[in-house]
Formats: sequence, C-alpha cells, structure tokens
Amino acid sequence: MSSDEAVIQYLKDSGIADAADLWARKDGAREMLAKNSATAISDGVFGVPSFVIDESLYFGNDRLEFLIEEHAA
Repeated sequence: MSSDEAVIQYLKDSGIADAADLWARKDGAREMLAKNSATAISDGVFGVPSFVIDESLYFGNDRLEFLIEEHAA
C-alpha cells in the first residue's frame, strides 16, 4: 500500500464502511499495545483469557465461575 488513500480504499473494498475513521485512529495503537502488554506482564498474566480483578488473577474459561462467584454484586 503506497498511501493512506490506498489503504482506505482497500478497507472500503473489503466491506469496512468506516475505513477512513478507523485509519485515522491508527496512530498510538502500537504504543497502547506495548503499554497493555507491560501491564499484563506485571500483573502476572500468562495466557488468554485472563482477568485481573481486585489484584486477583483468573486464568481460563473454566475459572470464570470462580470470578463471578467471588465478585458477584
């Protein structure tokens, strides 16, 4: 892709109606991913899905019941 316009057209041709808006928001995505990754590592996350709630780490679909039970309103 040689230009922003080419990327936008490709996205539109692929059926993404709001391609221009999505492309305009691309700046900062790499930095956000790096920040989120660093936070996950410091929280002890080691796989997907992982949830950190009130400093407790829950990993795996089979642990969602524990998460819900412990943090039910």
